[in-house]
Amino acid sequence: MRTLPKISTSSFACLPVLALLTGCAGLSSSHADPAPVADCLTPGPVQTRVLADKASGFTPTEARPAAQIARDLAGCLGARDPVIRDQVAYEGLTQLLRRQALTDNDMRALKDQFLIDLSGDDPDGVLRPFAALLLSEIIRADRVAPYLNDEDRNAILDAGIAYFKQLDDYRGFDPVDGWRHGIAHTADLFMQVSLNLAFDQKDHLKILDALALQITTTNHAYTHGEGERMARPVLFIARSGT
Repeated sequence: MRTLPKISTSSFACLPVLALLTGCAGLSSSHADPAPVADCLTPGPVQTRVLADKASGFTPTEARPAAQIARDLAGCLGARDPVIRDQVAYEGLTQLLRRQALTDNDMRALKDQFLIDLSGDDPDGVLRPFAALLLSEIIRADRVAPYLNDEDRNAILDAGIAYFKQLDDYRGFDPVDGWRHGIAHTADLFMQVSLNLAFDQKDHLKILDALALQITTTNHAYTHGEGERMARPVLFIARSGT
């Protein structure tokens, strides 16, 4: 996955949690009912369409509107092929969200689908980490131009925390399967929550509690930048005065 810019931790060295971290080596227009995602897990028509979308820079057209592109891409997050999953689905959805190419209803439908993905079956261990990563983009979009309500925001944070706390698949990058990186991806979600002013101190404390659980794990040594990714929400929470 792409790495985020480094943030200096020198101003926060006194925080115990940071001391631990530095040692770590069409979409439905309905809010409630997301449209079922198309089959993109294996080569076929959907993969052909999204590869064409990538070739066009994920540029919507009258014949291929943004909501339709996003719906197909959302169905590709669980693809075993890392090119389809990361370089097409994740990249395309991120571009559409950051360009503000989707309507509020489109984004809420994506949110509903990603929440289903985050709590559903994931035999290959690739869907849930990428659902967490895309939920971070959903929260980022809400920070830039609010469109979620408090119930939506709480549902995203609670689902992210539940996933993060039970996470015991610490695989980062695999040369065949690509990135999983569930710890880092969920930490990115927590970072976006920590930056979003719609969340408050109690939400920040929930994040710190969840992070402490994985920071202190003795089951795994982090080697793919997870420590730095987990440090970021801690830093932003510290800056907020929580």
